[in-house]
Amino acid sequence: MFVYCLFCRTQRCHIIADLLEKKGADRAFSPQIVSRQRKQGRLEEHRHDLLPGYVFVFTEEEQKNRDLSRGIDGVVRWLRNDDGTTALTRADYRFAMDLYEKNGIVGTLTVLKEGEKVRIKDSIFESYGGTIESIDHRKQRARIRFRFDGQERAVWVACDVLYRDGAGKQTQQSQG
Repeated sequence: MFVYCLFCRTQRCHIIADLLEKKGADRAFSPQIVSRQRKQGRLEEHRHDLLPGYVFVFTEEEQKNRDLSRGIDGVVRWLRNDDGTTALTRADYRFAMDLYEKNGIVGTLTVLKEGEKVRIKDSIFESYGGTIESIDHRKQRARIRFRFDGQERAVWVACDVLYRDGAGKQTQQSQG
């Protein structure tokens, strides 16, 4: 299977993914993460874009000409590797395939403390180490910085299951 990643206008990611599937992609999605928010005393789960502006495309046929996205408004560019090819490789490919296995939806996650190096106990993120930048204790979420597409990215995630990078075991955040 060939996997590609397109950078798109953020507000159109889900529409673009649907159009790509209609044009022949086996699967396309903008990955989402489940977060928890407290409203009127109840904890509710909501889905948010995991990597705003990115759409992952899965095809059985190699897409050399990028014809699949021609005519679709909002596609900014296809991400490229250092050698100029567009199919994802190595860690990026594994990341995309883990997302594929979860149908593009990452469950809720937990943090420890700010500045700590962590890995998220989720097969999608295990190969991507990250650093906790900040924690919103009231909303039980954390901002985690990790590398994707050769650049530093930061995402907000719900706090459920993280472990210290290199610790190899799960650690729970104390509720306080």
